[in-house]
Amino acid sequence: MKRFFRNLIAKFLILHARRRVHAHSTVIGVTGSIGKTTAKEAMAKILSTRFTTLASAKSLNSDFGVPLTLLEEEESGFSDPLKWLGILFRAEWRGYTKLSHEKIILELGIDAPGDIPRLLEIIEPQIGVFLNAAPVHLENFRNVEEIAAEKSLLIANLPAPGVAILNADDKFSRATATRAKKIFFGTAVDADLRATKIRENLGGLSAEISWKGETAQFRAPVLGRQNLPSLLAAITVGVVEGISLKKSVEALKNFRLPPGRLNLLEGMRGSRIIDGSYNSNPMSLAAALTTLGQLEAERKIVILGQMNELGSDSENYHREAAKQAADIADIVIGVYGSAKFFVNAAKAQKKTAEFFTKAEVAAEWLKKEIKMGDLILVKGSQNNVRLEKLIAKILADSSDQRLLCRQEKAWEKR
Repeated sequence: MKRFFRNLIAKFLILHARRRVHAHSTVIGVTGSIGKTTAKEAMAKILSTRFTTLASAKSLNSDFGVPLTLLEEEESGFSDPLKWLGILFRAEWRGYTKLSHEKIILELGIDAPGDIPRLLEIIEPQIGVFLNAAPVHLENFRNVEEIAAEKSLLIANLPAPGVAILNADDKFSRATATRAKKIFFGTAVDADLRATKIRENLGGLSAEISWKGETAQFRAPVLGRQNLPSLLAAITVGVVEGISLKKSVEALKNFRLPPGRLNLLEGMRGSRIIDGSYNSNPMSLAAALTTLGQLEAERKIVILGQMNELGSDSENYHREAAKQAADIADIVIGVYGSAKFFVNAAKAQKKTAEFFTKAEVAAEWLKKEIKMGDLILVKGSQNNVRLEKLIAKILADSSDQRLLCRQEKAWEKR
């Protein structure tokens, strides 16, 4: 019965959402295993300097999320029938008016095979961005190759006059076939939009960006070199849409990452927190740990939650990450399930390490341990982990909780 009503609501939303896309609007679809939301937010920042722009709210990227964005809803009704009634009422009212936006940027996420074709029944992008493919959602895919094949359908289905924006540094993105014009971004020598002289510190990222003989100096207060592909993709969209390289780069000078994607926050007792609490997977965790390893700090602490949805290879992925974490950190805290492997590896190296089943309990232990100058990396998945609850308890200023992910009322009891 629940599935019946879910499908009925989805069909209703899709019907009205399709009507809203105006012929003059350019639809940009963004997919990838890592960095979709960051790329989408950066694209919106750049394109809005010249065009009226609509972008997916938060991470609304499913067969529910895409229609909700086109209907200008900022969140779903979750499990609240009254919220859904409100959304359906507004959908009926809005569904007969066209969007006035010149550019529409939509995240396209996948959980299982067939998700991209379903999303392409709702929208027809003229520009497609494929960031990467990584080991996520492996409960529903046999391997990364299957994930890449699903995501590449966005690019394969672009129209011949369209533009495919591809990551020259990702083998899956790079190899995608399409009728559309291909434009590559990245650090590779043959990338059309290329980043060189890349630097990273606690102040953020810097690089020299080149495009068609022009160069610009890029700086943004963004931690993590792994976020650079998302920013380069956004700059590429900007120049493709006629915004100069200089202005595209300039638009990101004060860009802030979405909540939970390695934002730097002030912690208690003069500590600093790298907040990666939104989600975790083997590739993004390895990159976050690499970032931590390269930064200066009196002492380094990692709080790592279980990485969800990794299927039968979950233990191997956790063991691989555990060794890296133990090599870098002075203190390792594991939260929930397979995070015990992080703790075991750290203890084997005689590091201080503790395992907890709940984020709130881990926070109480950590509060007694934090010292001036500590640099604390927090990285975890969503279901059963929720490390933003831990961060909320160790912030220097409790009002900064507004900067954390999953702060909506619908998440309070979850």
